[in-house]
Amino acid sequence: EYLRCRNVCCILLRFHPLIPIPLKPFQASGHLVTHGETVNVDLRRTTEELWSDTRRDFRNPINRMNRLGHRFELDPNAIHLGEFVKIYHDTMTRVRADPHYFFSQEYFRGLKGALGDRFMLAHTRDPSGEITSSGIFTKCSGIVQYHLSGNKLGGEGSDGSKLLLHGIRQWAKEQGCEHFHLGGGVGAKNDSLFLFKSGFSSGRARFHTWRLIVDDPVYQRLCRRWEGINQMPVDAPTGFFPAYRKMLPAPEVLTVRQCA
Repeated sequence: EYLRCRNVCCILLRFHPLIPIPLKPFQASGHLVTHGETVNVDLRRTTEELWSDTRRDFRNPINRMNRLGHRFELDPNAIHLGEFVKIYHDTMTRVRADPHYFFSQEYFRGLKGALGDRFMLAHTRDPSGEITSSGIFTKCSGIVQYHLSGNKLGGEGSDGSKLLLHGIRQWAKEQGCEHFHLGGGVGAKNDSLFLFKSGFSSGRARFHTWRLIVDDPVYQRLCRRWEGINQMPVDAPTGFFPAYRKMLPAPEVLTVRQCA
């Protein structure tokens, strides 16, 4: 009633996997959706236990890079934010990420401004001093959160991400944090990204969202308008939500040469 009086049509809540939430009240009203597992490192364990919980195919490259002179470094003032954005965009292009993952430099500067010292940029450098991987992390309420990262192609670039996350894990433990939350795969799926993150810990958590249609007549009207434009049915409340905000890929436009 509070939301309806303020002309709210619907609401979507994302629950943090590490913050205990009583789920029954949300199951009783609206739609509670379980998306999948995320990877969590319990930093209250000893350094030896954390290293032992790291997959062998991660431990070997990390040890090798340390021997060869690669190093991890923090960039708390985001001096090299421009280099991060370039490496990140190149990585997104390489993996053919959806366009909405190509965040602008203004987005990252705004994020830094909003979070202040809870925002952390970190890099790995090769023996010549060149940045090979770079990532953004947040620190709040004893939880260090992995946000976004990228690495250069070739050489030790891909293994640089392993050294990067290992370095952040060590730093977070030294800061007295309790958890390093790496998150899950794309859309919380059990994909190659999830497999990579799981190399750092056997700890798992569940990711949930909750959807509530506050004003059903308005919601249905917006959905019918979306169906009329896109000529297809909208998703159920357990799918893309709100359904009327789903963006479809633009149809491929053939050039004259392609048609010929």
